[in-house]
Amino acid sequence: MAEEQWQAFVSLWIDGKPMADFEDRVRYLEVAERTLEASSFRMVMAMSPSQTTWPLIDDERFQLMRRITIELGLGSYRDRVSEKRSVIFDGYLTSVEPHFGPQRVPDSTLEVAGLDASCLMHFEARLKEWKDQTDAAIACAIFKSYGFAVDVASTGPSRQARTGSLLQRGTDAEFLRLLARRNGFEFYVEPDGSTVAEAVHAGSAVVGHFHPPRVERQPQPPLSLFPLAYPSLIEFRARWDSHRPTRVVSRTIDPESRRIQTAVQEKPPLKQLGKKTRQDLLKDRMAVLRKQATLDAVGLQHAQAPHHESELRAFALADYLESNWLAEATGRVQGLRYPDILRARRPVDVDGCGELANGPWYVRTACHRWDRSQATDSYEVDVELVRDALGRAG
Repeated sequence: MAEEQWQAFVSLWIDGKPMADFEDRVRYLEVAERTLEASSFRMVMAMSPSQTTWPLIDDERFQLMRRITIELGLGSYRDRVSEKRSVIFDGYLTSVEPHFGPQRVPDSTLEVAGLDASCLMHFEARLKEWKDQTDAAIACAIFKSYGFAVDVASTGPSRQARTGSLLQRGTDAEFLRLLARRNGFEFYVEPDGSTVAEAVHAGSAVVGHFHPPRVERQPQPPLSLFPLAYPSLIEFRARWDSHRPTRVVSRTIDPESRRIQTAVQEKPPLKQLGKKTRQDLLKDRMAVLRKQATLDAVGLQHAQAPHHESELRAFALADYLESNWLAEATGRVQGLRYPDILRARRPVDVDGCGELANGPWYVRTACHRWDRSQATDSYEVDVELVRDALGRAG
């Protein structure tokens, strides 16, 4: 369906029950899938009075902490049948905002918003000591305590009680984000895409993720600036900078032997998303430093205090992964010309943007915006992308 435009379809469930009047009520829907923060949704509904009351405000379906599940679909505009489907959000309604316009009708709206299921992990701040467990085991234990399924990568050794435990000060979500950051991991929750069951709690239909960025996945269909008459990528802005470390050196004093331990990270542990890294781009230009032409861009890590050599390596790796993102980009995608539901936390190819910018990028954020107008439905996706090298790999 290259030139034919898709039709966008939206399905929404409240506590696992379909919202039958979605077509009549909803004017605007936005779902932001994020990697570094919680995902969210925002929905604007038309509101009208019944004499002097406003039934939609009192509707039990739109009260706080209702479970909200959202599925997007794409299909033929002529046949109006959804051929591509993806559950992109499973979380909870966390805010309600009525607005009464000057004309009352049609100016009045009810706006509701919410966060993904990780918001359940933000209610209680804890002071808890974790002993004899790896960071991965801690992540599994926390996810399972909320009934979530788990997708967790292994980490280094557990901290033994005799050498030092790990102290949690804050909510479970804050603590997991800290553990993910120090391992170079991502922490997020995501629907597993299965059939939506009637329930106030998603349970194992939501998966807790704790692992490195999965840049090695099969790339999603390409985004392209061309042909100009019907591009899937409406606009695109990219940037890459010179002044970030290309090598990270971490040092600490072993608490038992009292010897200095050193960890060096200078090679990417993940699949490289391109041909030219920052090192490649800089090596021929370092002659500007004259006598220091062989100088490396080194970042020295000094704030952490690990208890084991493998922890030191993990900290160096985490800092390296963050600084190793060479390029960042933002773009606006015409979702009705794209052959699938574009998702965050997955790679996607970009075409038509020049030799250096073309190739695979990693989607950190995908903000889906569905807007019902009088003539047709509008569906666009705002994306934030990163990559660790420029040009196509190979």
